[in-house]
Amino acid sequence: MLTYILCLLSYFLLLDFNNILGGALTQLLAYHLGAGGHLKNVLPAGTPITAVSYASPQVGNAGYNEAFAELERKGVLRHVRISNEGDIVPVAPFGFGYTQTGLHLFLKENEEEMQVGYRNLKQTWLQLRWVGEMGTNHGIETYLQRLEFPANQPILATDTVESLYQNHAVGEGE
Repeated sequence: MLTYILCLLSYFLLLDFNNILGGALTQLLAYHLGAGGHLKNVLPAGTPITAVSYASPQVGNAGYNEAFAELERKGVLRHVRISNEGDIVPVAPFGFGYTQTGLHLFLKENEEEMQVGYRNLKQTWLQLRWVGEMGTNHGIETYLQRLEFPANQPILATDTVESLYQNHAVGEGE
């Protein structure tokens, strides 16, 4: 597992370069740091803790998700969650009441434009259609290739995390 914590220009960013465990730990650490107020004396006022995860599984129940969403509404926490169409890991584990957090960038196949939405949960059965291609759809190479699709460039080139949150997340329904 390779998880990096970077402090860049007084901006705290958790960046997950691995998946599965790294993505789950990225979310949990960001929540812990935000909920505990551990960085409020370190970060400039109004600077949220921002977590970026790839291929992350679901890590919390409805109560965790509501607490996470409250920190997002207060501007304390941001989570950009990136998942591939056909990757089953982001909808796992199944049947235990787990749910996803954050702003979801859902990378489509066939050079289609990504879907951007808050939580933007995907049905397990839809992701299971690609179970034979799970290794390909879960690989970081596929994630990077899909991020580079021309259809995604207008979103990636012009939107910041904050503008994505303002347009798709803060205050929106669960």
